[in-house]
Amino acid sequence: MIQVFSSNFLAAKYIAQALSLDPELADRISTPVVLQSSEDYPRGGARLFILDLQGTNNDLFGLLRTLRVRCSGSRFLALLPPGVGDEEILRLLYSGLDGLVVLSENFDGELTAAVRSVLEGNLWAPQRSLAQYVQQTSLLADKRFLAGCGITGRESQVLQLMLRRLSNSEIADVLGVSQRTVRFHVSNLLAKLGVEGRRGLLPALSELARKPA
Repeated sequence: MIQVFSSNFLAAKYIAQALSLDPELADRISTPVVLQSSEDYPRGGARLFILDLQGTNNDLFGLLRTLRVRCSGSRFLALLPPGVGDEEILRLLYSGLDGLVVLSENFDGELTAAVRSVLEGNLWAPQRSLAQYVQQTSLLADKRFLAGCGITGRESQVLQLMLRRLSNSEIADVLGVSQRTVRFHVSNLLAKLGVEGRRGLLPALSELARKPA
């Protein structure tokens, strides 16, 4: 099932109609949903959610958390306005989105291709940003990198959850530890990566990923 979410009804309808032109997708599209109260969000089985982020002030990370709980196993593709920078796209990929499509002249064609790709279990994003993301996530799984930076296995878990924009209390819940322990790990990670706060994590990883092995 494919579910379109937007704060604009006409935009949601347009997106659904564009996808329905593909005969393999047409029968899988549900009635579009206009983003309102979280009480109106669906419950049930896994689906592909298409989230229109253009001109919306909705809390994306809260929305993702809610939908993951209510519709376990779902995948997420976001539609972005033109001019979005690489760092913002990386931040969104780390939030757990499976695909990102930036509004362009070839929007309809790219949207269909992106939906097909995500449904097949792939990631979709602008090529340069996707390459950076793959490089950085590979870096986080590299034991030599972790050892070289003095990052422990637990700190690596905390780092990946931090990059997904989880709060200390949410990280504590996921890992089954106290918030005090999480704060300890966060403080150590920031020191080891040489950054003053969470906003510096992505630039630091980008710099590390560019260094020769």
